[in-house]
Amino acid sequence: MNGESVFVSAITAWEIAIKVKLGKWPEAALLLPDLAAKVRAEGFHLLDLTLPQAERAGQFDLTHRDPFDRMIAAQALDLDYAVATIDKALSGLGCRII
Repeated sequence: MNGESVFVSAITAWEIAIKVKLGKWPEAALLLPDLAAKVRAEGFHLLDLTLPQAERAGQFDLTHRDPFDRMIAAQALDLDYAVATIDKALSGLGCRII
């Protein structure tokens, strides 16, 4: 893939589904079900989590406790991808932020 590609992690789907279920982000319910089809329709690519990435996420220092961020950072580091986010705390896990 080229530098213009956008990937949406399976972790993002997990986070959206949990936040909708807890009532923390009810507006995101429109994205569910079939988020994968919506991601593809936007021209984005799906990104599955691998066991080595999950293991890496679990080995990060516990100063950053958000499990979603930890897994996204582990994927980004493993694949040498940048993360598009407004949360600058992810850079503390070593990944590039855009």
